[in-house]
Amino acid sequence: MGKKKFFTDKAGVSGGPYSQDIIHNNIIYLSGQGAIDPATKEISLGSIEHETRLAMENIRIILEEAGSSLDQILHPSG
Repeated sequence: MGKKKFFTDKAGVSGGPYSQDIIHNNIIYLSGQGAIDPATKEISLGSIEHETRLAMENIRIILEEAGSSLDQILHPSG
């Protein structure tokens, strides 16, 4: 399977010159996500906790739209 760009407008979009994610050999490679509210599509700055929640919510949305989930994220610690 070749690489495939994937995009969903349900997540917050920063408008940068990159893909939200690339799917290659059934692995999803995500771009960095920021504090963009997926409901309003606006940057929502605040505490580190607030901005982290928004970034993780965007990651969750992108993964689910691509057919995966947060449970499938690989982490170096296992």
